[in-house]
Amino acid sequence: KMKEMLAKEESTIQEFIAEKGWKAEKTEGGVYYVVDEPGSAEKPNLQSQVTCHYEGSLLDGSVFDSSFKRGKPATFPLNGVVKGWQEGIPQFGKGGKGTLIIPSALGYGARGAGAQIPPNSILVFKVEVIDF
Repeated sequence: KMKEMLAKEESTIQEFIAEKGWKAEKTEGGVYYVVDEPGSAEKPNLQSQVTCHYEGSLLDGSVFDSSFKRGKPATFPLNGVVKGWQEGIPQFGKGGKGTLIIPSALGYGARGAGAQIPPNSILVFKVEVIDF
């Protein structure tokens, strides 16, 4: 059943990327990412404390969280966030900007998160890595 869901999500993500006209790459673990600006050559790793701006939404465009709207970037240990961020954020250096498309298994999975992120949701994050 899990394999079925992953295959369905894979095609859903690829259709979403195609609709947007994006040129996305994929990490080994399955996170798709679009680089608008790569940023510095040095990249954060799992031990990094990262400061970034982000906006998280579902595939339908409904935004569930945005540091941009709050006007204050978030700072966090990279090893303390969802797997999709652990794989996606290191694709960017300092000053890097882009989009992460995270399969549900690398996001909040079957549990979802609060009222705004239903179980098994594919997540889309616009990110800007400020520092690490």
